[in-house]
Amino acid sequence: MCGRGNGTLQRKCGDQVGRKQENCEELALDTRLEDLENYILELIPTLPQLDGLEKSFYSFYVCTAVRKFFFFLDPLRTGQYLNLDKDHNGMLSKEELSRYGTATMTNVFLDRVFQECLTYDGEMDYKTYLDFVLALENRKEPAALQYMFKLLDIENKGYLNVFSLNYFFRDEIFDMVKPKDPLKISLQDLINSNQGDTVTTILIDLNGFWTYENREALVANDNENSADLDDT
Repeated sequence: MCGRGNGTLQRKCGDQVGRKQENCEELALDTRLEDLENYILELIPTLPQLDGLEKSFYSFYVCTAVRKFFFFLDPLRTGQYLNLDKDHNGMLSKEELSRYGTATMTNVFLDRVFQECLTYDGEMDYKTYLDFVLALENRKEPAALQYMFKLLDIENKGYLNVFSLNYFFRDEIFDMVKPKDPLKISLQDLINSNQGDTVTTILIDLNGFWTYENREALVANDNENSADLDDT
């Protein structure tokens, strides 16, 4: 009897904890939805493509954009945001953000993110997180490169010099970009080089840097594996 009673009590407690956790997750998701709606609403006046959109249609546009966003991208955005938010305060600290993706972003890059991006008492809200993730995942786009360039330009000079790049990792970046001025790299140089995504990956991600440094060995290994498969 006692065993069954304890088991029942444990199940009840477990159910209560489970419901409480679900309620917390639902509340957090509702907060993320509201944050995203406000974020898009603030963006509308800045988007040239929506110049002709009447204000009476703003709510419809916001609703459509948010639903589309969560339908296609929620597992990569909100779900991860909630997982990163270990203390469940609705914000991300630098330590929490460091676990993003494969948890290989360099400390100096994370320092720059929290120096340049909008934070509240040293923590990042959902809007800032969205900007960060979208820039990371679209590094071939000029808008994303502009975001990254601001973080990499540690002296706010409008270009990357040897000091800026050494601050992160390598001055061999100049050989990849081939800028007009051999001593500095402008945003336009980065875009024109068609190497912007590779350059930013090398500078901000340890895995990206390692992959680039070992690219020849990786290619040789792939060729060997292909040859082995052909032999079989």
